[in-house]
Amino acid sequence: MATPENLILNPGFEEDRYWILYNQFPDLGSILIDPTDANSGIRCLKMEFLEGGRGGINQYVAKDRLVEGATIQARCAYKSDAGFYLTVYTWTIDGQIVKTDHRVFCPASADWILSKWLTLTVPSGVDWQNFASFQVVTGASGPAIIKVDDFEMYLVPAPPPETGTLTATATINGTPVSASVEVVDVRTYTTPFTIELPVGNYTLNASYNNQTQTVAAEVVSGQDTHVQFTFTAPPPPSYILSVGTTTISGVPFTIQEGTEVSYATPWSGSLEEGIYQIAMPDTVTDGEETYKFVSWEDGSTSRVRNVDLTTDIAITATYEVALPPKPLCFIATAAYGSPFASELNVLRQFRDQCLPDRIVHVYYKAGPYLAEFIKSRKAIKRYVRTALNLFVKMIKCQQ
Repeated sequence: MATPENLILNPGFEEDRYWILYNQFPDLGSILIDPTDANSGIRCLKMEFLEGGRGGINQYVAKDRLVEGATIQARCAYKSDAGFYLTVYTWTIDGQIVKTDHRVFCPASADWILSKWLTLTVPSGVDWQNFASFQVVTGASGPAIIKVDDFEMYLVPAPPPETGTLTATATINGTPVSASVEVVDVRTYTTPFTIELPVGNYTLNASYNNQTQTVAAEVVSGQDTHVQFTFTAPPPPSYILSVGTTTISGVPFTIQEGTEVSYATPWSGSLEEGIYQIAMPDTVTDGEETYKFVSWEDGSTSRVRNVDLTTDIAITATYEVALPPKPLCFIATAAYGSPFASELNVLRQFRDQCLPDRIVHVYYKAGPYLAEFIKSRKAIKRYVRTALNLFVKMIKCQQ
């Protein structure tokens, strides 16, 4: 039956236009509108031939009602006492007809039936440029009485493409990340995503943190294709840590971040960003001198400190010569013959309050030797004791 999309005008012969009746030899047959019979409506076309190939009907379907390269289907309703053909010819713009095999045979039928569909393709490319129209024709191939009605010609909608889904995800060390993924000739997405695509092969270009990956994926009908992008975590930035000491060098120390590693000052090295524990020794000996940790350059006095390495950092530990514990007054003890003499208390107080540490340090080194020398020499011991008594009186006078 005719529909609004039918390319055939006046398909049921209800109007007296559009169809062209062609009878090459009128004396051998007739072609006329029959108002007494129809498949639908009130009219059909009746062709009665004494010989075949002597006439028929046709209608032209103009180019402006067609789509380049489209698929077309045509058919009609008929009843006939002999077989005939439904044919579609192609006409060019210069008026030439291109006879093709676009035809379908309609076998005899005493009742109204529909012919098979005739499927053909609208020209494309250069042929489309030269194309003018289709000519829809019915004609007997031999003696026959044929009735036709309800011609149909439709554009065949392209079947929906077969599709599947494409899923893409991206991770770093097993943790999902949002990577940018270009599905070439489609668009760019951000993982994770799932999209429906026509069946076919696709190229995916993924990027994350200056890393790129390209993967080929095939989308299969009704299935999900999963593409996994695996990126590596970028290495943490590295910075220079410098550790130095004042007054003395070559001081051993440790740096700990998980594992403990030993170095000696001055030291400088590249370490990954992070928090490191620096431990300096409390004392260090260099030859005959002993040095004691005093402080860091920032004023902190703990020999163990944490350094948050987020930029190049230089730290310095200050050491000073360590004074030995203050012993007895060696020379005075030897002169007085006892470490408990009352004069020794005055002399110790003077030593602790008035003498510079460096002089005391020299005294500590030389004192034991002088004391041994005085012990065994009574005259010298007496002179020293007399001098110390005078010195003690002077001190007391100053107090």
